[in-house]
Amino acid sequence: EPIAPCPLCQSTLKETVLSYICCENTGRDSGCDFVLWKNTSGRWFDRKTATRLLEQKSINDLHGFFNRNGEPYSASIKMLENGTVEFIGGGESTSSEEDAELCDCPICSQGIIRINSTMYACDNQECKFRGISHEMCKRKITEEEAKVILTEGKSPLLENFTSKKGRPFNAFLALDGNRVKFEFPPREAAANAKKFPVVEGVVATCPKTKIEIIETPTFFQPATNGTDCKIQIAREMSKREITREDAKELIEKGEIGPFDDFISKKTNKNFTAILYLKKNQSVGYKFAKK
Repeated sequence: EPIAPCPLCQSTLKETVLSYICCENTGRDSGCDFVLWKNTSGRWFDRKTATRLLEQKSINDLHGFFNRNGEPYSASIKMLENGTVEFIGGGESTSSEEDAELCDCPICSQGIIRINSTMYACDNQECKFRGISHEMCKRKITEEEAKVILTEGKSPLLENFTSKKGRPFNAFLALDGNRVKFEFPPREAAANAKKFPVVEGVVATCPKTKIEIIETPTFFQPATNGTDCKIQIAREMSKREITREDAKELIEKGEIGPFDDFISKKTNKNFTAILYLKKNQSVGYKFAKK
């Protein structure tokens, strides 16, 4: 039985063993990507709590969280427009003067970032900075790495994170308002990906971030790694070459096509589709309704 409308596309949400997921979520880079994991931010979200969060968009002083030492605490949370859950107060997002100093707080002018038992956090009780966990995605964040993020705004590329599915990944950590977020480098092409000649110069400018897009032998992607722009368009999709002109139009207009010369990987048959940029800037297919 559906629990609430999807906050991203208003379709229905279905409950699985581990999550509440949009019925239009059909896999990576396909359909709506909303999913609320039942184990979120160190707390199990039962159906009642998940419904409350989805309907109210925020919950104050929610109990049931546990820190790394197994100690319970309460926290206020909210659901952002992109469907992720964020702390807005409580927990261990603050430190005390008894904790060792790391650096000045980058968010407020009064606080100092200190090292508490689980986080690098501001000692100003009024500061909204959420801090940096000592461990993120099963990877320890060292004091040196945390200091670079807090003083320079962004880390170098960090390796050996582990996803919820147990897969290793690399990412940058960057300040984003009162929190720290992951930024991902462009994905590498498959070993057997076809390589094309490269024409120098800007293909287009990302309308969302104003970042310049260039071409590489395998992708159209941002000229600079680690930016907020997530555009990465393969130069061959379903055995059809995506030309420089195609990429420019797709970036500037949001969709191109329809094209009738795609070839299915499964059936090896031609199919017709429109290419479009999703909200997360990945490329998707649109098919004619049957």
